[in-house]
Amino acid sequence: MGSVEIVLMVFFGEGLAAPKPLATRSIEDGTPLFEFIDSALQSYRAPWGPGAAPPA
Repeated sequence: MGSVEIVLMVFFGEGLAAPKPLATRSIEDGTPLFEFIDSALQSYRAPWGPGAAPPA
């Protein structure tokens, strides 16, 4: 087969018109989807800094 590229999107305040890419990764054959998503979320760094709340 090959690999499939998945993009997770996150939405902050701007609505659906301006999504921000959360992560783009290639998922290799045999990688469970939940592990792929967990890995992408783990590697994401919030623009407002670790441990801080998102802007209101």
